[in-house]
Amino acid sequence: MIRILLTLIFVFQSISCEKQYENNAFPSLVFRENQELISSVKRFNNLSMSIPKNMEKLDSVSFKQLELSFENIKDSYFVNDILAAFTNKDGFTCIISSVKHKNIVYDVLKNKVEPKFSEVYGEENLITGQFSIKDNKVFQMILRDEKITNYKFYIDVLNNNSFQIDYFIPVKNFTKLLEAMEASIFTINVKSKENKDEK
Repeated sequence: MIRILLTLIFVFQSISCEKQYENNAFPSLVFRENQELISSVKRFNNLSMSIPKNMEKLDSVSFKQLELSFENIKDSYFVNDILAAFTNKDGFTCIISSVKHKNIVYDVLKNKVEPKFSEVYGEENLITGQFSIKDNKVFQMILRDEKITNYKFYIDVLNNNSFQIDYFIPVKNFTKLLEAMEASIFTINVKSKENKDEK
């Protein structure tokens, strides 16, 4: 499974404008809440979230392989730092990273990453959207092939430093795992200037 993920990550990442941000450009979106499907809240630097239940951290060898591949992709648009990675027996995987760029992350996503992914995968295999979760500005990309759907959430994207959360869901287990992913997304928050009073 780790080999498949490494291959997908390489493909998804290596397909390697300023914009007025209107108030309604990131409408508030609420995902389904279900505490029975998620762990207690965990913190990854300034990002906090709950992981779907029954997911285990990658062992040190697998994590190192993932880290080396993910953080050293040639022509990657961002400087990536994997903070944690989890998986389970169903092939459901969650990877949490920080991403950095000299420009605003949202601009890079809209003007470089999205057009390139659309060109390579075709519009029918790429879905994008933008919204707010707890006032955190989020850009979402969904990439699909015949085996795995990759949900990419870029969190706090109107900054140079953001977070990237990748959920990989095998197509054969999609319905079973979708609600757990949504319950996890519901908990995402970033402790930043806007919500600095968060404990």
